[in-house]
Amino acid sequence: NHYFTSHRDSINDSHRYHIAQDQHVQRVMTTKAMISDMQELMEMNVVKNNEVMNTVGVNGHNNVPCPQLMTFELLTHGFGASALSAAFNVVQTYLDEMLKCMTQ
Repeated sequence: NHYFTSHRDSINDSHRYHIAQDQHVQRVMTTKAMISDMQELMEMNVVKNNEVMNTVGVNGHNNVPCPQLMTFELLTHGFGASALSAAFNVVQTYLDEMLKCMTQ
């Protein structure tokens, strides 16, 4: 009877481990998707800000899509988005390597 109980517990532990690992993989994949979305939004905003900066003097309108990010760009002399993009790329690479290790 003891053999069956310990064998069943071993199977349950193994099952719990695989469920936890699957959940962890899913969380990493969700994090990658969120970072990718943030990168995409930031890149779209930078393009729009550049368009606005090029047309402000021409037509006198200041229709900045996201004033907070425009201020960030101005404060960092245009290097802020590039720095964040580089950081996001490093995090994405780290998460890719983490997923490789978890799925081997």
